[in-house]
Amino acid sequence: MTRQEPGKQQARERGADPDDIEEVITRATIASVRSHLTVAMGRLREQHQAKQEPAATAPDTTRPDRERSEYQATEAMTALLLALGVTAQTINTGGNCWATSIALTKTARLEIYDFPGDAWSWALHHEGEQVMGGHWGTADDQAAANKAKALIDAMGSIVT
Repeated sequence: MTRQEPGKQQARERGADPDDIEEVITRATIASVRSHLTVAMGRLREQHQAKQEPAATAPDTTRPDRERSEYQATEAMTALLLALGVTAQTINTGGNCWATSIALTKTARLEIYDFPGDAWSWALHHEGEQVMGGHWGTADDQAAANKAKALIDAMGSIVT
């Protein structure tokens, strides 16, 4: 029995033509991104749980390994995006994890996270499911906010 590529297997499961190269590439890319994001988010959850941080009602301000808490960083990103004309809000994603959330449509939203190691990461959610993500290797909040705005503008024509 031969092992099928993830994209072809998913295409078959959806009833699509497994030889449609665009469908195969799209499904393989989504599978790869999901896999990487699952690993990264698992590591983040483990780090947060290991630190036994205070409840979500009391934003963390005491982390010795960083100049500011995740909450403070996320609030700063939200403020920068609001200044750029992007409707954004700070949300609690569980425990003491925070994100800047931008509603793109009724079913799609972009979340931006303060990523460990002085960077920012993002995840695109559609109908409650994380479908794509990435990161910007910069600790510069303004540069990351500008990249987020550019990403939102670029997605404007494809996210419906």
